[in-house]
Formats: sequence, structure tokens, C-alpha cells
Amino acid sequence: MLMKKFTVRLFVALTVATLGLVSASRALAVTVPINFTGTEQNFDATVDLTGNLAANGSGSVVNTKNKVEPFKFTAPFDHPLSLFGGAIVVSSDPITDPAGTTFELPAPDQIADIAALNLDLLNGVTSDFALDTIFITTNSSVFLLKAISIDLSGTLTELRFAQTGAAILTGTGGSGTFSVDGELSASIDNLLAVVFGLLQVPVGTQSISAPFTLTGSWTSTGPSNNVKVTLDSNIEFNVPLSLLTNLTTSITQVLSLTISSTIDLAASLTVGAGLHLEQSGIVIPEPGSMVLLGLGLLAFAPLVARRIRR
Repeated sequence: MLMKKFTVRLFVALTVATLGLVSASRALAVTVPINFTGTEQNFDATVDLTGNLAANGSGSVVNTKNKVEPFKFTAPFDHPLSLFGGAIVVSSDPITDPAGTTFELPAPDQIADIAALNLDLLNGVTSDFALDTIFITTNSSVFLLKAISIDLSGTLTELRFAQTGAAILTGTGGSGTFSVDGELSASIDNLLAVVFGLLQVPVGTQSISAPFTLTGSWTSTGPSNNVKVTLDSNIEFNVPLSLLTNLTTSITQVLSLTISSTIDLAASLTVGAGLHLEQSGIVIPEPGSMVLLGLGLLAFAPLVARRIRR
């Protein structure tokens, strides 16, 4: 009699657990960690300069006659800029954070959520750039100072996106759009200004981090044992550059001039990027598989209990 009661109770417990698993597997999506790696991913960043450079400054010149002549920058204060040789294209394999991005997949052809999207977009690749020569006019009577030439160059060393907010996804049937709130950061190293074509003024590293919403399209295709997820997006981000320096130098070989000047420059680099990420081989457990797993675990429960009693 005791054995029969035990058998009945065990059967009821398994039945309830099975129903619970079926219900849960239909109601809850499967969260899959994805680390975008491999040869299918590519990132193309076009570094281009848009807008104007704002230049302000003043100074003085002491010539061979010991005459001090003050000068200041004159209009126009905005100067059109472009990259020397045109736009620069950077290509690399983007990598995600080691912890991995997670996608909530309620079905093989559906993405319900994206979490922890953290992309190193350059992945160690750097991009050197140089601006066309900038000429700043002044009211100085000294010929050399009527148009001060400045050459600006640097290296784009970092471009990252880190998710900070919730993802919004639309679409069904294997495709749709996504919107992820986060921060985009960029760093420029080796920033150097060359004044008069011969005086080097190191500027140092310029970094910026600003709120950014990553938007694009998603697709999810394939059977549940081999799902392929792709993300496509276009990024456009302004990286400000600034230079504030006190310049004092003597040019004795040409005109024996002593120049003291303050130069204040502000420019903006626009980084444009086309982003493609994909990951295949994702396995989504079927509801039946989850049920069998639950049954298997429950079947071992009595054995575990006996070992504990011993």
C-alpha cells in the first residue's frame, strides 16, 4: 500500500512539473549569449571632416628695430576644412565585450530583447588623418603674420559603443528594426599642430563620450537548432578637436622676429560607420526538449535523496 501511494504521488508530481515546464517554455523566451566573432563581421568607418574651424587669437611681434606690434585674428573666423587626400576608410572586425551580448529569442524568427551590447568598433585598428592647411588671417603689418598657416594631424585610436538603456525592437517574421540607447566614445591620439610650417605644437589626446542611440535593422533566420542573427546599422558621430596654446618663438633665420601669440582653435571630425554583425549556429531549446530535461531531472530526484539519507 505504501508503495502504491508513493507511485501515485510521484506520478502526480511529474505531471505537474511537466505542465509547468510546457507552460513556462511557451511563455518565456530563451536568452542566448552571443559573442560576435569570426570572418563574417565587418566594420567600415569613413573618417571625414565637416563644418568649419573656428579660430581666435591675438599676439605681438618684436622685430629687429625692437618695435612691439600687437595683432589679432581678423574675420573670417570660420574656415572650411577637409581631410588631406580625402576621406579615410577604416576596416576591422568589431568585437563585443568578453561578457557577451544576450539576445532574447522567443522563436527562431524573432528577437524580443537585446542586452549588454558593448562593441569595440575599431578592435585595435587605428586611422591616421591630416587636415588641409588652415590659414588664419591677422591685422599684422608683418608679411609672415598676415596669414598664419596651421597643419593639424592625429590618429583615431578608439571608437566604442556601450549599451546603457533598454532596447526597443519592432517587427516579426524574421526581420525588423532595433533601437538601443547607450554611449559612444572616441579618442584621438598624437594630435599635433604645425604652425608656420615649422613650429610643432603637441596637443595631446582628445577624448569624448556622449549619449548615442544605435539604430538599425535585425534579421533572424534558420531552424531552431541553427539560428542566424544579424544586425546592420549606420553610425554618424562628431568628435570635437580643440587647441588652446600660448606660442612664443623666435624666427631669426628669416626676419629676426620674436612672436608671442595665443591660438584658440576648435574643429569637429565626423566619423561615419557602416556596421554589420552576424552570428550563426545559435540553438534554441524546443519546448519538448525542456520538458524531457525536466522529466529527466525529476527521475533522478529519488536517487539523490537516497544518497543524501545515506
